[in-house]
Amino acid sequence: MGGALTANAETMGHLRRYFTLYGSIMSPFDAWMLTRSLRTLDLRMERHCRNAQKVAEFFEKHQKIERVYYPGLASSPYHERAKQFFLENRFGGMLSADIAGGEKAASAFIKACPTIKLVPSLAGVSTTISYPAKTSHRAYSPEMLKQVGISTGQLRFSVGLETIDDILEEFDQALKQI
Repeated sequence: MGGALTANAETMGHLRRYFTLYGSIMSPFDAWMLTRSLRTLDLRMERHCRNAQKVAEFFEKHQKIERVYYPGLASSPYHERAKQFFLENRFGGMLSADIAGGEKAASAFIKACPTIKLVPSLAGVSTTISYPAKTSHRAYSPEMLKQVGISTGQLRFSVGLETIDDILEEFDQALKQI
């Protein structure tokens, strides 16, 4: 991550401790990698968003998916607002879906994906899955999960840059096994 920070002297004084602990500048190698990666960012984001849209549409039509959370779907309560904020109908590469059958079905779905892996954090060039009820929100009681809108069958997907047919085929096969 790169960027610039400007602030008044008082704020910079408070931040100096963090700069000492963590460093205030990136390494030359990190700067070079960032510069190099920026050249293809638009292409990667276009594919990332297009693939996520297709996965969301696939899930929305599937009988074993109860609900899809993706602002690019016309059925999303946030779709009209998202169209105002997202350029060129690029609604992002992340989505969530509630798998019918709850925890047992979600676990079976994850196990049935041979190349799409369960990971603790999302985003990258490969499609990955996160299971909030068992990872980021594992300390929550069932009541707390419900309060924050997470079902025991909810999975989060970071849709990668792979060929969309490969992604959809793997998800289709996984859904057939639950």
